[in-house]
Amino acid sequence: MENKIKIRFILNPFSGIGKKNKLPRILNEELDKSRFEYDLCYTKGEGHAAQLAQEAVDQKFHAVVAIGGDGSINEIGSRLIGTDLCLGIIPGGSGNGIARSLGVELNTRKALARINCFDKALIDTGIIANKPFIGIAGLGFDALIGQRFQRRKLRGMLSYGYLIIKEWGSFSPFEFSIEGQVERKETFVLAFANTTQYGNNAVIAPLAEFQDGQLELVCISELKLRRIPEMVLRLFSKTLDQSAHVQTIGFKEVTVKHSANFAHVDGEPFEVGPEVSVKIRPKSLWVLK
Repeated sequence: MENKIKIRFILNPFSGIGKKNKLPRILNEELDKSRFEYDLCYTKGEGHAAQLAQEAVDQKFHAVVAIGGDGSINEIGSRLIGTDLCLGIIPGGSGNGIARSLGVELNTRKALARINCFDKALIDTGIIANKPFIGIAGLGFDALIGQRFQRRKLRGMLSYGYLIIKEWGSFSPFEFSIEGQVERKETFVLAFANTTQYGNNAVIAPLAEFQDGQLELVCISELKLRRIPEMVLRLFSKTLDQSAHVQTIGFKEVTVKHSANFAHVDGEPFEVGPEVSVKIRPKSLWVLK
């Protein structure tokens, strides 16, 4: 037993749109118990996943698997940054942007089959306003949608779509500047991308790579009604960087002065001050792929 690989599975029963009651049975059927010793923990509220992940670090587990969406992955993965423990993912969210970007199988049984292989990779992470992120952080419209989505009971892509349509007409652009790189200008979205997409294959940063030692800054300067069809098409065809209304800059560290009210890390919103520092943390998190 002592030679087995110890894995903690952490399940957020409230994430995504599917029921999770089949998980214990699937885990028992699919996980290679000749190689792995595991436990399954259920989160009970905000911050509990981070606590369970920290316990796994302290108890010298080898990996922690997040079962949920990007928010759960962020909460758990943040505690594993800079440690020897691996982050595993079984997608269970509304969009699964991090999982899709990392090439994780969306099907639970297929994801477990990959975990059985226990293939590890070391990836970059980012940090904004002292909050870590694994996929994408941002200021502006996407942060507002994250804040509104967090309050809704209805989950899924349709809920996101409803909020985008509802909020876009009343959202005003905000100003930002980056000393030595970007003079003060207006924008609707300012994204900082370590991975490529928000979720559901909506690719905000086609040039982002999670092992290249830099982040991609994506600035969307126009969201007028006549531009929406083009922007949607570009999001789902991975060509957003080719729009005349989108600016993309690769960077390692920037300080942004801005007038936005909200920021987000992996879709989780928070209030933010008028100046934020954003930087890459190269090769800082082990993941199972």
